[in-house]
Amino acid sequence: NKLLSRNKLIVTMHSCPNGYIKHLLLKNFCKRVNVVIVNSDYIRDKYLSLGIKNVVTISHPSFQDYSDILPKGELKKKYGIPDDKIVLSALGGIRADKGLDILLESFNYLSKSIKNKIVLNIAGGVIDSLTEDDIRNLCEIFEINARLNIRFLTENEFKENVAVSDYMVFPYRKHMTANSGPMGEAIVCRVPCIVPYGTNLAAVADYYGAAFTFEQENPKSLAKVITDIVISNP
Repeated sequence: NKLLSRNKLIVTMHSCPNGYIKHLLLKNFCKRVNVVIVNSDYIRDKYLSLGIKNVVTISHPSFQDYSDILPKGELKKKYGIPDDKIVLSALGGIRADKGLDILLESFNYLSKSIKNKIVLNIAGGVIDSLTEDDIRNLCEIFEINARLNIRFLTENEFKENVAVSDYMVFPYRKHMTANSGPMGEAIVCRVPCIVPYGTNLAAVADYYGAAFTFEQENPKSLAKVITDIVISNP
């Protein structure tokens, strides 16, 4: 489009899509703009490998101020979560590409003793895929001790759900190649992240020393990582 060359243009791209046709479209678009901003070096390197040179990294920012949020111990009391329970959180909009069903299925491969030490904290509104009833049914089937808040959160509620977490889980599917806003907040709050190995998420979390990794789209692999984490927290 000639409009793209009429003025200097800076664009922000949140991911590097997969697929030959998408790569052709991406290259055609990016050569018509002045600068492409991406949110991680991992995504930047993907663009460079496609021959897109006008790309720079600006790390995904945090827009939240946590100075007014209670400490984790007090938040656990507020939510009725025992101090000896490990809070695993999956936060944000519930979409098919974010793989909440993979996380829920992973509990099928956990022993009862491991499950008893975990509170699975799921908070966020349904966008597509699983309904609230689906989530509750799967929690019952897999005997998950869950704290469910299936609705869109206020800003303060979101911050509290980040701050109460001992770990945050990101079981994203392979076609989800973007950064994660909730993961950025986890890193800011020094909450370790459980992420798929060999992905953009893993590269970002590992850079900040916050990554535990599993094989993507593999609930058994995710269960093993969760088990190892629980065992390491007697």
